[in-house]
Amino acid sequence: MRKVAVVLGWTIFLFAAIVVWQTSLVYVANFRLRSDLNAMAVEQKSRIGWKAFDSEADLRTAIITHAQERGIQLKPEQVIVERIATWNAMSVSLTADYDATVNLLLYSYTLHFQDRASTESTS
Repeated sequence: MRKVAVVLGWTIFLFAAIVVWQTSLVYVANFRLRSDLNAMAVEQKSRIGWKAFDSEADLRTAIITHAQERGIQLKPEQVIVERIATWNAMSVSLTADYDATVNLLLYSYTLHFQDRASTESTS
């Protein structure tokens, strides 16, 4: 009876570890994508560091490429790029709205993420 309890305990522990590991991988990928969005938004404001993008479509394509490097599959309609320039201010807003699937051994579930990065500067 004692051996059964030990085996059952280890089985539950290993299952919990797998769930935590798989879920944390999705959250880490999301965190890295959010960091990339923030860097791109700041770069668009100051035009230093990364490549200066000529159009919203170029910026959208770069976001999708960075997401794919992180293991996140984005479609162009899931990425919103807004650049608003007035005579005294420039604002950049980048949004990625997507679902990520966490695959476990016999079960999978979906997490929804909506990452947004924006900057605004006045001159």
